[in-house]
Amino acid sequence: MKIEPIPGIDGAVMTDTGITLVIGPDGTYVPADHQPRPIPGMDPYYATADGIIWRWWPKWGFKPMATDRHGRIKIRGHTYTVAAMVLTAFCGPAPYKHRAMHIDGDRHNNALYNLQWATNTQVLANTRHWRAFG
Repeated sequence: MKIEPIPGIDGAVMTDTGITLVIGPDGTYVPADHQPRPIPGMDPYYATADGIIWRWWPKWGFKPMATDRHGRIKIRGHTYTVAAMVLTAFCGPAPYKHRAMHIDGDRHNNALYNLQWATNTQVLANTRHWRAFG
C-alpha cells in the first residue's frame, strides 16, 4: 500500500486506495472517520463515527466505554444514549424538541451514517415503519 502526505494537513496521509488516514491517539495511523471527536460539555469523553464512546485517561490514553443492553452510558449519575452522544460530537447539540433517531431502526447501530436528529413524531413514524416492514 502506497501512502502520500496530504499537503496542508499535518499528520494526514492518503493511501493509494483513496482512504484518508490521520495519526491516532496512540501514534498509529487510523482512518479519518475513526478519529475520536470531543463531545461538547462532556470532557473527557469522545465519540467516533463508528458509534463508540471513548474516555480519555491521562495515564492510560483512550479507553472505550461499556454500554448497557439499551445502548446507554451512565456518567456522573446521568444516563445518556450513545446515539445522542455521537450526534452531539459530530453535528452539535440537538435542535429544540429533537432527539436521536436510528435511520435503519436498529438501536444498536450507532454509526454516524445511521443517525439523525428528529422530532418525536418522526421517530415514532420511523419506528412504526421498521416494525411493519423491517
